[in-house]
Amino acid sequence: MTEQRQPTDYGSGLPPAFKSPDAQEPQIRVRRRPHPFAGWGTAVVGGVIAAVLGTNLHGQIAYAGDQAYPWGAVLALVFAFAVMVWVGMRADNVLATGLTGMVTYLLVGIMATSLFGDPLIVTETTAEMQLGIELAGKIWMIGLAVAVVLAIVAAAWALKPRR
Repeated sequence: MTEQRQPTDYGSGLPPAFKSPDAQEPQIRVRRRPHPFAGWGTAVVGGVIAAVLGTNLHGQIAYAGDQAYPWGAVLALVFAFAVMVWVGMRADNVLATGLTGMVTYLLVGIMATSLFGDPLIVTETTAEMQLGIELAGKIWMIGLAVAVVLAIVAAAWALKPRR
């Protein structure tokens, strides 16, 4: 009886006739759990970027007659959400997403206070009617808390193990 020269498996992607006899089976990579602190540096940098650029962007307001449309605040929320989810995916860690949100919200809170002079985010004025910049500041401050929660949920959903 002769020995079969061609293995019956096609695991290597090549037909069995083209396998060299000394070829080793490919190593199966086991996906390890990420370290709990993985990506925290990226999270802090991402939080700083989201806070600074989002604060600069939130003040963009379009006026049509007497009506103010704070499109910059909405775009700043979308940008902050995207940064938080990206950090979570990059670090493969949902905690990094939460840390990015906390750093962003902490810095935005500092920018909204008059800790270092005039506030960069106006959330309240003494004017009788609500100004456009005041509305933009409220959307940015309150919406950021919602964006953090949604980013954590999105990252947790994207990182959950598939069956």
